[in-house]
Amino acid sequence: MNAVSLVQVKRSMRIDFLRLSATGKSSVWVIVLMPLLFVVMGMLGGDEMTTFGFAGSAVGVCGMFASMLPMIVASNEEMSGNSSMNGIIPATRLNQVLARYAFMIVVDILAALEAMVCLVLLLHFDEPPVTSLIGIGLSVLSAALFVGSLLMPLFYRFPATQAIGWGFGLLGLLCLVGFGLYRFVPQSAFLASKTSSLFTTHMGLILGIVAIVAVLICLCSFLISNRIYANKEL
Repeated sequence: MNAVSLVQVKRSMRIDFLRLSATGKSSVWVIVLMPLLFVVMGMLGGDEMTTFGFAGSAVGVCGMFASMLPMIVASNEEMSGNSSMNGIIPATRLNQVLARYAFMIVVDILAALEAMVCLVLLLHFDEPPVTSLIGIGLSVLSAALFVGSLLMPLFYRFPATQAIGWGFGLLGLLCLVGFGLYRFVPQSAFLASKTSSLFTTHMGLILGIVAIVAVLICLCSFLISNRIYANKEL
């Protein structure tokens, strides 16, 4: 990638950030600070279960915001009516798509780091803290990257409202398939228990494999989105 392409990607990422904050920068700050609010509430809680509950809520909010980033950006882009500007942005379509994926990855990394900070403030780990924190951070990052990669091509292919419906339908279908396998296939329960025991003993290896799979899915998603956007009439 040459210097011109880097400038185009940077410019497109800045535009996507403006679209993210199209409803007001205060709304972005609310999303960013909400996990820290759960941290404060957890610190004020009197028992360990309450603290764990708020810790899970903080991590969940971080992951949910990062996962929903494609939906937020695309919805704000459509509602503001400035999607036609994509045709006059001084950046190629490839670099526009690359910028949006780069923006998603940056937000996912920041969300994973925020989740780790929230847990440091709330919990005391039995294992070495670095190992546990890296594991949780990789889990949040991989999950957000996986969901975002599934959603992104839909928002390039369909209008935002239709893409949201297709996205939730796809995620719901994956959940139903997973539940059906666990409920009606006898071997799946055995495999789940084996995976759980392997996770406790080989957490780093398993999370590394999951992270690699998430990156490969993101790469495939990028290629699909780029193909759709290259043939899309602006």
